[in-house]
Amino acid sequence: IWYSGVSDGMWGENGAVNGNGIAMPVSDAFSNGNGTWATPEAYSLTAISEFHLGPTFSIDPEISYLGLHWTGANTGLIATDSESWIGGAVFHWDPVAHLDFNLELLYQSTHQSAPAAYSAAANGGLPWKANTDGLEGRFEITRDF
Repeated sequence: IWYSGVSDGMWGENGAVNGNGIAMPVSDAFSNGNGTWATPEAYSLTAISEFHLGPTFSIDPEISYLGLHWTGANTGLIATDSESWIGGAVFHWDPVAHLDFNLELLYQSTHQSAPAAYSAAANGGLPWKANTDGLEGRFEITRDF
């Protein structure tokens, strides 16, 4: 699971679809490199359900939320406040036993505070992109034996 408690289906820049290239650092601690440590306060919630629309079709909707705040991060290298929403569904068609065709469609919206050390001048004049969002989809065929 990419973020604890948050769906792992998002493919993109460090797990953020259409992201700003900066990963949301979700870990137990972050070394500031000077003998001090930053610690996170993180919370997440995921809801997943499954609805059968007959013997061969089902829809699995899901929604996830992650909030993250770092204290003691004094290097300016990470976003100290982040939040992300992921929502979507997986559509299954199982025409015979042990054969599954599924289409997954997910949307992600993420907000990150700018790291204190971020410099637009050092990044080609580009300002910090705090809000990012995007869609992803994948089609899978699964056959178990």
